[in-house]
Amino acid sequence: MPGFATDRTTSGREATVARIDPSVGSIPGRWYGYDAAEMIVLDTNDKDVMSEIAIRGQGLVDWVARGVTWSSR
Repeated sequence: MPGFATDRTTSGREATVARIDPSVGSIPGRWYGYDAAEMIVLDTNDKDVMSEIAIRGQGLVDWVARGVTWSSR
């Protein structure tokens, strides 16, 4: 997405931004494939990404359903 850099500082913490390329099948199929992430941003204007999420996005759905326990971070 335009405007995103690879490293940002958020609330005094450094965050790394990484793009998952759906054309090479790099979308995790299980929820724990997203476990290292604190945040996921979907570019809903990217039709390829949204198509891949519709096909193989159950892992992401399950990760969101589990939520995050901020007290443990």
